[in-house]
Amino acid sequence: MATVSILRRGIEIFILAFLFRLQAFIVSPGSSPITLFRVDILNVMGPSIAAAGLIWGLWRSRAAVTLMFAVMAAACAMATPLVRVAVWVNALPVWVQWYVRPAGDYTNFTLFPWVGFVFAGGAVGVLIAAARDPRAERRVQWSLAAAGAMVAGCGFYTASLPSIYRQSSFWTSSPTYFAIRAGVLLIALAVTHALARGAARRGTDVVWLDDRFIVTLGANHALRLWEAVIAYVAFCGLIYGFVLLRDRLVGRWRSRGPAASPLFSRP
Repeated sequence: MATVSILRRGIEIFILAFLFRLQAFIVSPGSSPITLFRVDILNVMGPSIAAAGLIWGLWRSRAAVTLMFAVMAAACAMATPLVRVAVWVNALPVWVQWYVRPAGDYTNFTLFPWVGFVFAGGAVGVLIAAARDPRAERRVQWSLAAAGAMVAGCGFYTASLPSIYRQSSFWTSSPTYFAIRAGVLLIALAVTHALARGAARRGTDVVWLDDRFIVTLGANHALRLWEAVIAYVAFCGLIYGFVLLRDRLVGRWRSRGPAASPLFSRP
């Protein structure tokens, strides 16, 4: 059952969050044991995915699921400034408070507003999954790009207006910034889809490179600027080398003929 699979995946990611923290604690002696409970992106993604799985199981209609995901995403964004200053949060256990609103070094991410991106991604995923052929998928992608431009534009416009909240920060808790980021992601998704299709026609692949950890090292002054640049270039070269090695292995495997195992074959 899809709902059970989604719930299981959310729980797995939540457990992995603590395993990664434990690994970091072991390989970096001297850290405080409290860092094992620091809230990072996986701590937020796990419960968010599980919640999305529950919503998925409540409705049979794709349209209803898509609408509910979109409503939940908007609700999370709109509720973030209220949750940040809510008195009732103080009554929660301290470790639970870390998941609800920022608590200094104990939180890198919080459920609000980041859980909203999971729900927004769920809505987009349902729409893309409903496309039955490449032409329909292209229409969906460019429709999402158009919607993303509208959402981002709405975010920029409302950001220029007086806030409706007693206390809100544009860069951290504002729904307007949430809308801008969501819109940009929708546009980026369509562009990436177009690049992937173009690369596929040429027999190549598109590699999405996540280099945030190098940027973080530079921002935290763990590396000098020139060291961060060298690390970035070396990392890009390493990943590209792995891509070339993968293509070479695939080519050799395919050259063995139809009887070859499909282990390295593309879907």
